[in-house]
Amino acid sequence: LWLWGNLMPAVTYNHVPTVEQSERGAPSISVATPVAAFGGATAAATTGLGDQTQAVGTELFTRALAMQQLTNETNAKNANVDFMLKAGDLHAKYNALQGQDRVAAYGDYSKNLQALYKSTRDSLGNPMAQQMFDGAAISTLNRSIFSAAGAAATAQREAAQSSAVSTQAVLEKSVYDSNDPSGLEAAKDQIRNNAPGLAATMPGGATPEKVTQLTQDGVSRLNRNYILGIVRTD
Repeated sequence: LWLWGNLMPAVTYNHVPTVEQSERGAPSISVATPVAAFGGATAAATTGLGDQTQAVGTELFTRALAMQQLTNETNAKNANVDFMLKAGDLHAKYNALQGQDRVAAYGDYSKNLQALYKSTRDSLGNPMAQQMFDGAAISTLNRSIFSAAGAAATAQREAAQSSAVSTQAVLEKSVYDSNDPSGLEAAKDQIRNNAPGLAATMPGGATPEKVTQLTQDGVSRLNRNYILGIVRTD
């Protein structure tokens, strides 16, 4: 027993417990947990949802814009057709006039045509459709006004020429009927006074050569009729 007790190692007893860190450290625990268990799948699925929603919104906006564009074009074309038809009626009534009546009606025709253009344009609901309408309608408006102005000028020229011809005929008959030398000279003065205005209605305008020619022709016809009148009575 003595021998056994001497051979066993002595252990000092400590009544205070101690905790010391192991060299190996805390045990490692690994748990295989899928991302979906914590909503990862939902997050992954909704990650591109914003982009998709934006793409759908852009597509809807593009389609709506295209549909509105088509509506504007259709409304503008229909309005332009209506404007052209009504403008044609105004132009036909204006062209049916003759001479000074057409000249006098030009101002009202121009005002009525512009009022028709404005009322037709205002019937379109938005500026884009109105702008599309303007593209063709303004061209129609300008052509109609220019054409009417030319027709008025032509009518005025024809009226002046017709008046000059009528005046010449009246003077020739008066000197033929009267056999009055003083009446003949008065008629010649009137021919001379009318020659510049008559020349102005002809191509090239009232050149001195044309005025002289018209005066000589008018005076010659007066002399002829005066002589024929004398022969008739004497």
